[in-house]
Amino acid sequence: MSSLGVRLLLAANRILPQPALPGQVDPFAYAQWEYDTSGPVVRLWHRAGTGGVRSALDLGCGLGGKTHRLVEACDQPVAWTALDIALDHVRKAEAYHQRVGLTGRERGVAKLVGDVASLPVADASFDRIVTADTLEHFPQPRLALQEMRRCLRDDGRLILLFNPWGSPRGSHLGDLIRLPWCQLLFSRQTLQQATLAAGERRAAAQPDPQEAAATNAFAKSLVDHFVHHVHPTRVAQFRQWLKDDRTFEIESELHVGPGPLRDASFLRQRWAEEWLTASYGAVLRPAAR
Repeated sequence: MSSLGVRLLLAANRILPQPALPGQVDPFAYAQWEYDTSGPVVRLWHRAGTGGVRSALDLGCGLGGKTHRLVEACDQPVAWTALDIALDHVRKAEAYHQRVGLTGRERGVAKLVGDVASLPVADASFDRIVTADTLEHFPQPRLALQEMRRCLRDDGRLILLFNPWGSPRGSHLGDLIRLPWCQLLFSRQTLQQATLAAGERRAAAQPDPQEAAATNAFAKSLVDHFVHHVHPTRVAQFRQWLKDDRTFEIESELHVGPGPLRDASFLRQRWAEEWLTASYGAVLRPAAR
């Protein structure tokens, strides 16, 4: 017998619209979704200024779509490196980049596999580091910020974007759980059970056994990601880390709201940013040593 919380979440699925998320798609389609939704990070890239930028790192490159968009945003040649902790992601990013023409001396992107806790690059290697939709997935975000500072030149900039824990889609379960702010309303155990149950319901409606099995596997992967890779990260907490550790200073901030609130000015207010900001972004300059 499912719990009341699970039943409520499944009932909400029947009422609420499906969020605009990629869901179960092939790697190329997912990379295209990354490309299409990279507008906020490109805005921050331009805010940081591009004069004198010769080298840049996309940290947590995923399947390569965001890197593609950033390469296109450059008005001068930049030596890009795309890094991810997952070898499979890096391989798929390379295949995607080959397919869209990010090859050769001018447009090619170097690839690295590495952990943000110990990046496989020398000190002061980059003029820009971009890390989008990653901070909330780092087990040790403060250590990650310190490591990014090590790899950034003193006159460089870190461009960062993440989903606050209190945001409408902070659970990262939106492919199967449609209720916004569900992570604030239900226990983690209830959310795991509801995600698996939603996957089973969707699979039961699919006549092809292979598609049904893939849907159940997808639900399990969402739960695994939620359990092991989604850490409560708040904007106020992030600012305090910067102050306490003296890694970076905030030069510019960006608050992206959900749907019609995308560019609402009130999102910059402290009472609103944790709960109504879908993505929080910042341009950071290295703090004086």
